[in-house]
Amino acid sequence: MSGRLLCVTGTHLSAVDIVTGKQVWRAENPKPPEGQVFFWGAPTLHGGHVYVSAREVLLRFDLRTGRPSDWVYSGLAQCDPHSPLVIQGNGLWSVAVNRTEGGINVLSLVPENETTWVFRIVKNPEAYWIGGDADRVALMDGTTLTALPVF
Repeated sequence: MSGRLLCVTGTHLSAVDIVTGKQVWRAENPKPPEGQVFFWGAPTLHGGHVYVSAREVLLRFDLRTGRPSDWVYSGLAQCDPHSPLVIQGNGLWSVAVNRTEGGINVLSLVPENETTWVFRIVKNPEAYWIGGDADRVALMDGTTLTALPVF
């Protein structure tokens, strides 16, 4: 939520005015493969933008208009659609997994610094969680808790 806007996902990505209850915008869904239902990941709001996963890639939209915004990483960075997106420090943190392992991806949110980092530390792709607060990011991986450096 940002101001009066609440971003909602599921089969669509939209923003709702919490005072009036009216939909402000709705993003166009990417076309899913034949016979598959499309679902958006959980949205994360930061600096006038909505960051969200769509079919295992990260996208960024303008919070006011719902239009895709110019972002060097749009559609390029992989992400587990069920993983939360975490913004801490100058980075957007996400998790990408396959059947046996995974990694934490960090994308710089500073426009003049297009640096990325990958921490290949997820050993339990079915039992992990990532969270962040107070310039700290933590990964719960099975029964292991790991604190990660924030940039």
